[in-house]
Amino acid sequence: MRLRAFEAVTVALPGALTVYLSFNAGGYFPGTTALVALVLAVGLALRTVLVPRPFAGAGWPLAIAGGAVALFAAWVLASAAWSHAPARALVEFERVLLYLLLLLLFGSLARDPARTRRMLRGLVVGIFVVCVAALATRLQPGLWSTSDAYGAERLSYPLTYWNALGLLSSLGVVLSFHLASDEREGRAVRVLGAAAVPVLCVPASCSRSRAAPSPPVSRASRCTRSWRDRGGSRARRSPSSRRRAPRWR
Repeated sequence: MRLRAFEAVTVALPGALTVYLSFNAGGYFPGTTALVALVLAVGLALRTVLVPRPFAGAGWPLAIAGGAVALFAAWVLASAAWSHAPARALVEFERVLLYLLLLLLFGSLARDPARTRRMLRGLVVGIFVVCVAALATRLQPGLWSTSDAYGAERLSYPLTYWNALGLLSSLGVVLSFHLASDEREGRAVRVLGAAAVPVLCVPASCSRSRAAPSPPVSRASRCTRSWRDRGGSRARRSPSSRRRAPRWR
């Protein structure tokens, strides 16, 4: 029962964190970052105590990456000694600590492709929820309105920064395209992934950000062409089809 509970929380965590941080200014303020870091630290401690093999997926790659991030966190915290704004060093230390906890939490899991696919679906659902909420402020402003702040002509809600919203929606386009083109996914998942692509393109366009919707679509289409034969059975052209067309003089 405990293993199933931890498995369910782990699968839902990426999408849940995406929704929570997006609706809290993208995790910009230190209170939000500190709360998420505290929850992750408690969850990592509980998994260490209650799960039989909590670090089944740990190895040298995780040790090297975790050690590098830990050294960077210590450097950021130590910068308060010579900085003219020591409080900012503490704020950035909380942010790097959050990254470190996420790396340890997910990097120590045992390798399971099925779990990874479930986490990816949850992440796409979280991104889709955020983008639909952003579109609701423009499509139904009377139902869900936002304050007329700086840059109101650009769509930035709920992350409060239009480039962040454009980047998030572009990432959702690529991941949804992946779900739609993955032969291992079920028919319903592939159809829903394809249906989510045009919806996720709109926030990037309305935000007028650098992450325009056309690059992720073209990038996703290139990925689809490279993924169409996953088993290594890519259709090989016959020698006759490789012949060049005759040049006209």
